[in-house]
Parts: sequence; structure tokens; C-alpha cells
Amino acid sequence: MERNLNRVRTAVLLARGKFRTSHAKTAHGLILQGRRYRIAAVIDETCAGRDAGELMGIGHRGIPVISGLSDLDGLQARPVRTPGPRPPAPGTRPPAPGTLIIGVAPTGGRLPPAWKRDIREAIGRGMDIVSGLHDFIGDDPALSRLARERGVRIWDVRRPPGRLELARGREWPVPVVLTCGTDCAVGKRTVATELCREARRRGIDAALVATGQTGILVGADAGSVIDRVPGDFMSGEVERLVDRVVRRGKELVFVQGQASLTHRAYGAVTLGILHGARPHFIVLVHEPGRRVRPSFPDQPVPEPAREGALVTALSGAVPVGISLNCGRCGAGAARAVRECRRRTGLAVVDVLRDGAGPLVDSILRHVERDGRFRPGPGLRGAIRELFGREGKR
Repeated sequence: MERNLNRVRTAVLLARGKFRTSHAKTAHGLILQGRRYRIAAVIDETCAGRDAGELMGIGHRGIPVISGLSDLDGLQARPVRTPGPRPPAPGTRPPAPGTLIIGVAPTGGRLPPAWKRDIREAIGRGMDIVSGLHDFIGDDPALSRLARERGVRIWDVRRPPGRLELARGREWPVPVVLTCGTDCAVGKRTVATELCREARRRGIDAALVATGQTGILVGADAGSVIDRVPGDFMSGEVERLVDRVVRRGKELVFVQGQASLTHRAYGAVTLGILHGARPHFIVLVHEPGRRVRPSFPDQPVPEPAREGALVTALSGAVPVGISLNCGRCGAGAARAVRECRRRTGLAVVDVLRDGAGPLVDSILRHVERDGRFRPGPGLRGAIRELFGREGKR
């Protein structure tokens, strides 16, 4: 289900015991890149009293970690410094949080039973509930009845759309770029978002298509949670989303990938997105040093070149660059980027450390050489600017 969330809302993230783990990628994404929600606090009693940004390694964000909703009553209002919505003007009090967002995506997407107490308390406070879990909160009779009584909404982001279609194999008149990963939770959504931002900064009318709950909540141009769509219709739903933004006149489309083709549990979703998106180009996303998949220790993580070769064999899409998630590399981050660049010959960056510019440069060079497209004015201008800049070097 898609909702119009243009109005910025103030929210609290629920991530008990998991904020410092990769399972909290929804919470991390909303803090790092969110445009639709202003995050007032994070609930995780194991690190209460800390700043959420500092725990994520991105610097102080003025977002306190608290033990429970009752702690909101004693918090001093403070501006929230995020890359998304602007903080309130000095001297003004931001609105009280009106939404509780489940900020984790645990293996299997199940709701921890103890968290129902937090949800009941939030509903009692008149807060909307937003969840990307496989367990639909709106299907819980007691919680849905309480929400009706309090006049609040429950949004189960993973609930599939009512109308589903089979893929038809459409050809796209504009370049489509898919972020492909070597594993889950390596940064495919983060990279797709940063690529789209960089393209827009250059004057390109670019679109972001989300295929997971976090991408939808962060603020994509179109999106559905593809792992909840029946298998026959996954490709068709992705195709519908891409077609939707193409019909709006977008010049360049970035599609968020999921999981990995080689992932034995989730690879079917990866394949469905690949067939539906029909990308022309791919950006690979990888975490250096990750040898096995978390929660699946019997599954080794492939190198980016192997994953890219599989994607190309199935789709014909051309790898144009690699983004390394170097959050755990420490002082070795720059070395990891240089070594990967040397081995692959591709543009390689860590988008959060180096920016997405070199990857967008590579995309523009490939688009300029590809005879399938008639670039729109923004895309033409960005290509001219790139080649003019490089001609002066």
C-alpha cells in the first residue's frame, strides 16, 4: 500500500536491543537519509542516554536514545539535525512525536511479542503506528480495535498492493540503474538514494524506486515491498513502479536492489527485481571483510565481480561501478577502495565517505556512449558539464 506522506511527521523509532546491530537498518536509514519523518528519539534501553548519530558513527545528531515512551515527557526539546527535513527555528518547540515506527528488520520479519506493550502505549498516546514487518500489526484484533478507539492509523508498509500484474518485459526509453549487492544489509538502498541525490544535484530529473520498507519510509518516488508480493507478480510489480516514474517524464531511474542472487533464502526476490527492473546498468554494493552472511553462516559472501557477472549474464546490464560499505574498515577504508578499483577496473567509492560523484560520472559516460537513449535536457546538460570539466584537466 502506498500513502501520500508529503507532510513531514515527527516520529520515534522502536529498536529495543537492536539499534547497534544491522537489523536496525530501517532506523539507521531514517536517521541518515529520511525526508518524510523528523526523528525525535530512538527507543533502545541497552544504549539509553547516548546520541543515535554517535552510536551510528555519523556524528552527533541531537537524537536521544531513550528507554521507553515515558522518557519523552522529560526530554528537553532540541533541534534535530538530519540530512532530511529542516529542524525547527531556534526558540521554537518541535511538534510532539505523532508516530511510532518499528525501526528494525529482523530475520524473518517477526514482531517481538514484548514490543506489543510499546505499541499499545503509543496508541494510547494517540500516535500512529508504522511497521515494515511481515507480521501485520493491523491484523492484530486487540491493537486494531484500540487504534480505532483512539482514532489513530496503523500502516503496515509491507502489505502488498491490491492490484497485481505479470511482467510484460517492457523496454525503457530512459537509463535504468539497479543497485545489486553481495548480501543483505550492505547498503543498496543507501547507495541508490545517494546516487539519486547526486544526479538531482547535477540538474537531472532522476527518480528513486524503492523495493523495501525503509526506502518507502525514507522517501522514494515510487515503491512496494517486493518480498511480500506473491512470486508470480514480483517482476510485474517492479515493472509497474519503473513504468510509473518513466511516464512522469523522469530522465534517469535508480532502482533499489534487495539481497543477492546467490543468497539461498532471499535470492528469489533479487531475481524478481532484476527481471522487473530490466536495468541497463548496475552498481554493485559490497562490505569488505564480510566472509559469511549474518544469520546464514553456512553461506559465503561472493566477491563483487562474481555477483556482477551473474547479474550481467541474466540481464545484459553493464556494471558501471562499485560502492564499498567501509563502516567496519577503520583506517583501512581508503586501502580497500584502492584495491577494489585496481582489481576490477571500475569506479569504486564508499558513498558515505567519498560521495557518489565518481559513480554518477561513470553512469553518464556509459549513457553518452549508449545509442539506445535520447537524453532529456537535464541529463544532456550533466553529460556536457562532465565532459567539459574533464576536457580542462
